[in-house]
Amino acid sequence: MTLTRLRPELRLRTSLMLLMVLAAALTFGLVGGAILSLRLPQVEQRALEQLQRRALNTARLLDLDLSGIEAQLRPLGHLLAQAAATEPQPVLDALTRPDSPFVAVFLLEASGRVQALGLRGGRAEAKTELRGADFSGNALFRALRERGTASSATLWSDKYLSTLAGTTTVALALPIDQRMLIAELDLARMLTKLERASQDAEAEVMIVDGRGQWLASTRSAVSSTERHLNYANLASVQMLDRGEAAPGREELFGEPRLVSAVRPDLLGWSIIASASAGWGQYSYRVTVLLVVAGFGGALAISMLLAPWWAAVFTRPVQALIARAHAVAGGDYLGAWPGRGPIRELNQLGADLARMVKTIQTHGERLRATLDSAPAVSVQWYSLEGRVLYWNQASESMYGYSARQALGAELREQPLMYLDEAQVQAFLGILATLDNEGGSFGPAEFELRHRKGHAVIVLASIFAVPGEQGQKIFVCMDVDITAAKRSEAEILRLNQGLEARVAERTEALTAANEELQTTVEYLKATQAQLVRSEKLAALGRLVAGVAHELNTPLGNGLMVISTLRESLRNLQTEMNQGLRRSTLESFVTQADQGSDIAERNLRRAAELVANFKQVAVDQTSAQRRQFTLKEIVGEALLMLSPTTRKTPHHLRTVLQEDISMDSYPGALVQVLSNLVENALVHGLAECAEGEIMICTEAAAPGEARIVISDNGCGIPSEHISRIFDPFFTTRMGRGGSGLGLHVVHELVGNVLGGRISVFSAPGTGARFVIELPLSAPVQVTQPGDL
Repeated sequence: MTLTRLRPELRLRTSLMLLMVLAAALTFGLVGGAILSLRLPQVEQRALEQLQRRALNTARLLDLDLSGIEAQLRPLGHLLAQAAATEPQPVLDALTRPDSPFVAVFLLEASGRVQALGLRGGRAEAKTELRGADFSGNALFRALRERGTASSATLWSDKYLSTLAGTTTVALALPIDQRMLIAELDLARMLTKLERASQDAEAEVMIVDGRGQWLASTRSAVSSTERHLNYANLASVQMLDRGEAAPGREELFGEPRLVSAVRPDLLGWSIIASASAGWGQYSYRVTVLLVVAGFGGALAISMLLAPWWAAVFTRPVQALIARAHAVAGGDYLGAWPGRGPIRELNQLGADLARMVKTIQTHGERLRATLDSAPAVSVQWYSLEGRVLYWNQASESMYGYSARQALGAELREQPLMYLDEAQVQAFLGILATLDNEGGSFGPAEFELRHRKGHAVIVLASIFAVPGEQGQKIFVCMDVDITAAKRSEAEILRLNQGLEARVAERTEALTAANEELQTTVEYLKATQAQLVRSEKLAALGRLVAGVAHELNTPLGNGLMVISTLRESLRNLQTEMNQGLRRSTLESFVTQADQGSDIAERNLRRAAELVANFKQVAVDQTSAQRRQFTLKEIVGEALLMLSPTTRKTPHHLRTVLQEDISMDSYPGALVQVLSNLVENALVHGLAECAEGEIMICTEAAAPGEARIVISDNGCGIPSEHISRIFDPFFTTRMGRGGSGLGLHVVHELVGNVLGGRISVFSAPGTGARFVIELPLSAPVQVTQPGDL
């Protein structure tokens, strides 16, 4: 049994509501996400630009304030430079009045001793005690002295603790001739004014001196730890020192913040403007909250509108469903719902109406077809075996009319069934189809005609839906009685055919055995012909060598006969009286004759030795080491009697250093057969041709021999057959068709190499032989081919 995982089902109304809510949520989610991804970076960039402007404004305000202070101090400095040595005190007291920005002003001599000083609030006893004190250790004094008093520019200090005022302050130094005027500012008053000018609920402006010490901040609640931090380690301050722009984002006060930093023109101080980054920033929060609120509003509106929209859509669908249920129950004539506001549902209703009408038409046509079907018997049965339909073919096949069969129960009236067991088997098939579905058959059944004779049918049974959920079982029968009779006749004929096939097979076996004997005889004949071809080649070699020996031996015999005649003449002269001239003539003739005889006998000895070596190599399985050039020379020497009788030329290009360990006899025979093939076939119609033999080293461990001619070439249809035994174009004119076959067998089976041919009509032929330098060990001897 197959287990199917059940999926939860939803009503159409619920599905549409969920779809609308999901569509609204997804749409606004995507749009809101896109808005946030584009807008939030813009919000931060705008906040960063505002911080930059606030820092610049604070720096300008500080520069203006400090410039005003310098403007107040510089005229008094000129006044002190013109006053007598005993007169600076009133000027200094005027500089430290309560409404002045200075808390202490003192005039130092060139040595650093206090000449005069002024303190806010009078403090006469302090003036008396400090007059004449040594202030040469003051950092501002040292810095101004190192710069030189020649410069009239003022010099500002970083934050430090004033020994005169007893508070943290910054000072301004102004050179006056050889003296120096140092004015300490009321830092709290100056920075309070800056703080008030830079108040902002979102942003904070902080001022630090050149050493990174905190001076002031627009934030009211600044902890002691924050006041004593070394802000010189901030990335923004370090980037200002390098002349670079602030990073934009930086970890500050334990949180990520937007940072912008500038440096005033007059001082080496840093103005740092910062604001919370991300969610801590007001504009950022407002943007995110607006998008989230829009998302929630869209979701709420869609949830309110979804039920109404789903109801509008499902109302016509429900009407179509109700009408479809009526059709399924057999009501084909009822009215279909009217047109609604949704075009697709209107089209669906029209299509369903047409489909029902088409089904009705097809049903009527099907019933008419079944009634008139001449070859297929169709019956309809209920699960209990009651006949519901009986077509005309069933009347012809079984002899019962529709009036007799319709309504009959098979248990009470078996009709065409033979017995009760067959009826129970049929009812069992119907029960199985009702429980498991599917179909039965086709299967063969032997039934009975009303008149009593047997009817063999091929039956198929399947179930179709009926009224009120009941199934109708359709049984379709095809009469195969005649076909079964024909099958029995064919079986009888096949049995006789099998006997005839056995007889033919026995005869064919005998013919095959006779053919096998003939093939073996032909193979033996082929081997004998190959041996005969080799012996014929050796005979031609013997005849050639005998012809070659005839000339040197004849010359030697002639020389010996001449010497014998000269010796008889010398003996006659000796009997009559030997003269010196006769002796000298004899000696000359003997010397010349012996030289001629020696040369001819040496030539004969060489021929005999070469013939002996070649004959031994060709008639035995002798394997030895040799040079390829040596064997080619021996082969050409044996072929010289044949080639000299022709007008053709034999040329060689032989590499010197190719040594082989192989079968020289087989190699000589290969070369001889290829040269003779070129003379007999390739150059037969040429007045003057050329045969070229080339040797060279090929791949590692191999040698290549190329034998080519400039003769008539080989037709393309003969290329694939020239190595076949008994294939020749000179049959009846001296050709045996075994020469190139022997070459192919020797090269492949004895020498362990490969031979290939390249040719075209009119372009000559080229045989390429590739041989291993060391031939494989042979089980079959070369002489056995």
